[in-house]
Amino acid sequence: MMTHIEDDFIITGATWHEVADKLMLNEFEELICQNLKISDYSDEVKQYLFLFIAVHSDNPNHDNWAKYFSRKKGILYHNLKLDFERFEKATQEEANQMQAELYLQSILEIPTLRGMKKIDFDAQKFYADTQNLFLQKGWLKSENQMV
Repeated sequence: MMTHIEDDFIITGATWHEVADKLMLNEFEELICQNLKISDYSDEVKQYLFLFIAVHSDNPNHDNWAKYFSRKKGILYHNLKLDFERFEKATQEEANQMQAELYLQSILEIPTLRGMKKIDFDAQKFYADTQNLFLQKGWLKSENQMV
């Protein structure tokens, strides 16, 4: 049975209070949800749930453990850690860029995630479309493009 899904993209975070105000979770989610549809990249993936992790490097919790596709639910789960020390010292502009770069890195990893082996997912198009949004928003600078 397929889970009822309202939004194509969910962006959330697990963070320490010191950097919570630098995470632009609502802004990232709004930008992506208002401009992209998961169905443009896959018929099988119904939702992409991404979690930014911003915790001290010596914290054993919230590791990069949730990286898989649930066929039953149609949800792609992906957690990635920000470099906490660098993120904590970053200006808001640098913090936005770090988040944009990490999200783009997650897209590059999608084809290799557990459960994605036989799933048709156009990661290149998703990456290009997302990167373009981030460039337009000013969260990436053209000289810092990853691909």
